[in-house]
Amino acid sequence: MRKILYIGFISLSTALAVNSQEVRLTYKFGYGFYSALEELREFNKWIFHLNPYDIHPELIENYPPWINHSFSAEIETVKNLHLGVTGSFYSTGSKIGISDYSGSYSFESILNSYFGGLSSSYYFVNNEKRHNILNPYLSLRTGFIFTKLKISEHLSAGGYNQSEAIHNSSRGIMFTPGIGLKTRIFHWLETDVILAGRLSPKTKLHNPEDEAQTIRRVYKNVNVNWSGFQVGVGLNIVLNNGYRKTGRDGTN
Repeated sequence: MRKILYIGFISLSTALAVNSQEVRLTYKFGYGFYSALEELREFNKWIFHLNPYDIHPELIENYPPWINHSFSAEIETVKNLHLGVTGSFYSTGSKIGISDYSGSYSFESILNSYFGGLSSSYYFVNNEKRHNILNPYLSLRTGFIFTKLKISEHLSAGGYNQSEAIHNSSRGIMFTPGIGLKTRIFHWLETDVILAGRLSPKTKLHNPEDEAQTIRRVYKNVNVNWSGFQVGVGLNIVLNNGYRKTGRDGTN
């Protein structure tokens, strides 16, 4: 979380440091669908059928859709076209487990990623009335995505407890094209909705400590792919927009 806040702070500082016609600072809260995480799902099925302790666990979660957050700071460079910087946080995970009177077993995975890069938005705005009731827009975000996978396994039975944690990571690139609608609430505040896709080549997970255990070796041969789509709602703070100088109808 500290990384995404740092990206947001840098985005804000960059935007405010530039003298431009309009600056837009945006926070978006969304829900992401991760259809391309198939290799991780297949690995979970392998764990599910492996039964290393001669038990029969349940597959509780298998990398479902989950909440994401994003920040951006954009500057109007030419009429209706905004360019800037952006950062996002994505998360999902899985759980295999069982619990009864004799003990419990769990195998959990938490998959987090941090995205940072450049953003662009084009707003279809009536130039006579720069802020209509609803303004459609197109967006494109391009940058690098850093993924961390934490795996934890725990067994408890008859007073015996065993736990193990594993960390894997990967780096890649991602493109996020989107289409949305925005509307103005106050002269300095807007809200919007967006539907966006995610295009990201698969990257191989690796373990920097290079442990020799079987599960860790297998995970090192698994790829992660964040491709999919997401829906979101956002709040935009608009600075230096000329609203108070020209009024809603574009007149002095």
